[in-house]
Amino acid sequence: YGLQSPVGALSDRYGINFDLGARINYFTRARLSLCLHYQFLFGSNIKEDVLAPLRGENGSIVSTNLQASFPILKMRGHIINMMLGKWLTSDVATRGIWFQAGPGFVQHKINIQDDAAPIPQLSGDLRKGYDRLSNGLGAAASIGYLFVSDNRQINFYAAVNAGLYVTVNRRGYNIDLLQIDDQQKTDGFFGFSIGWIIPISMN
Repeated sequence: YGLQSPVGALSDRYGINFDLGARINYFTRARLSLCLHYQFLFGSNIKEDVLAPLRGENGSIVSTNLQASFPILKMRGHIINMMLGKWLTSDVATRGIWFQAGPGFVQHKINIQDDAAPIPQLSGDLRKGYDRLSNGLGAAASIGYLFVSDNRQINFYAAVNAGLYVTVNRRGYNIDLLQIDDQQKTDGFFGFSIGWIIPISMN
């Protein structure tokens, strides 16, 4: 579980967000590791109100039943990284400072939640013109402390993470701004994560 702050172009759209994920690590006898890391991104701190042109003075939008609707904007996304790791300290193969880095993929969008009262302007494919769905390739790094007890009953890690990705808006057009959006952007994350470890021996 982690908390992270967007940096670069991404900080103009989102504030601090959270992630929930998992790492599958394979450790070698040479004190190296190979990791597949997945993160589900979520949060409610949205700085860019993509529905501003549709809102009235009180922030509402007229729904299909002619009632005032107050849709909620949330961040949703995914990060997948393949990382190579190395122990930086300790002669014990199950604890110490651990560094990882490697290439990855990120995707994020603004999720529009209007379940109670659907909005005509957001029906069907029109919704895609507001959600800013973006993805691209990049790289991430992580450094932290990993601990596996001798009896394998207390196992955890805590790490500082950073990632930088080059993304493009895959919708290509922002309806609220009435403009094409096909420029590459540099999206980054910087944060902290903690996790519980389930050891599996290959011996």
